[in-house]
Amino acid sequence: MGRRETKFSTKPANPDLGKKCYQVTGLVFSPDSTKIVVGQSDNIIFVYKIGEQWGDKKVICNKIILQSAVTTLIWPVQQPTFIFGLADGKVKLGNVKGSKSQTIYSSESYVVSLTSSPSGQGILCGHADGTIVRYTFDNDSELSKVSLSNSLTIQRKKMRKSLCVQQHLLVDRLLYWGAST
Repeated sequence: MGRRETKFSTKPANPDLGKKCYQVTGLVFSPDSTKIVVGQSDNIIFVYKIGEQWGDKKVICNKIILQSAVTTLIWPVQQPTFIFGLADGKVKLGNVKGSKSQTIYSSESYVVSLTSSPSGQGILCGHADGTIVRYTFDNDSELSKVSLSNSLTIQRKKMRKSLCVQQHLLVDRLLYWGAST
């Protein structure tokens, strides 16, 4: 069944509003399991250093203040950055070494789900309007060029290619990228 090894409290973006003013909307371990990224409904992401042993002290090592609530988080294996989606439709890269994030894609539709390929070289992003978009990483572990559809392509630094995989009437609450194609 399992047992609880440790626990720690999360914090609101604005302590003056009290401890019940937000919800945890996303939670992901770093690939080496020494950090946890916590996304919250009060427009903030906290990165906690949890150490290598369960008893190690948990400390906030970074925070990213945002303009919209976090809806989903992933940290692809073999990647130095985590990826998160926002209620305003943006998909962003988060950097654990600084308090900055980079917008890699902006949509008019709420980000519902994210998943990464087993190798960590690609991600799928699901939106509330039924759109699923695939992104890929270059060999240097940086996200590739984004293409929203056949007619619209956005050029950004560190980006190479992507593919609008699917658009349908149902919202994809959960995406999964299998081990084989």
